[in-house]
Amino acid sequence: MKCKIIGLTGTFASGKSTVIQIIRKTKGDKVAHYSTSDFVREETARRGLAQERENWHKVANEMRATKGAGVLGEIALQRAAALHASVEIVLVDSIRNPAEIAALRKAGGNNFEMWAIDAPIEQRYQRIKSRARGNEHILSFEEFKASEEKEMRGNATGQNIAECMRQADITINNGGANEELGKKVKALLEKTLAR
Repeated sequence: MKCKIIGLTGTFASGKSTVIQIIRKTKGDKVAHYSTSDFVREETARRGLAQERENWHKVANEMRATKGAGVLGEIALQRAAALHASVEIVLVDSIRNPAEIAALRKAGGNNFEMWAIDAPIEQRYQRIKSRARGNEHILSFEEFKASEEKEMRGNATGQNIAECMRQADITINNGGANEELGKKVKALLEKTLAR
């Protein structure tokens, strides 16, 4: 692909959705956005399972085990293939397995860049409590930490966000205000597109 491919990973409630909004607002229809989570939700629905975090993890891990650990990245690339002539950026978020990064890096070569988003855990926990999305069960802080630890390190076909973050070319600390994050993302995007 000749367009830029940006992969996004990060800790839970670190601000990945906000980063996506900033990129889409900045570049408009020049961005094709794909979420690996959407692919998992589609497969979860196809199997007739409830749209719950536990089922999403199970389905994603089974998809990686049966179709290859990079399958979710490959699906994003397949869907983007028809659009690449009309977009500047293919944005793939919710990357949770290093093989997904490998698939995107192989396809994008020098046009691929991996971004990781992070913020202090206490701040992320407060974000979850304040946004209270319908499908998010509010855990205690200790339960939140334990749940996150499961997602951070997994086997070859499971979630391994810690390793994905380690492989990132750029790490964005989102511990400040949205205005500060906006400035960071726009500056990084400008550098990425100039390469």
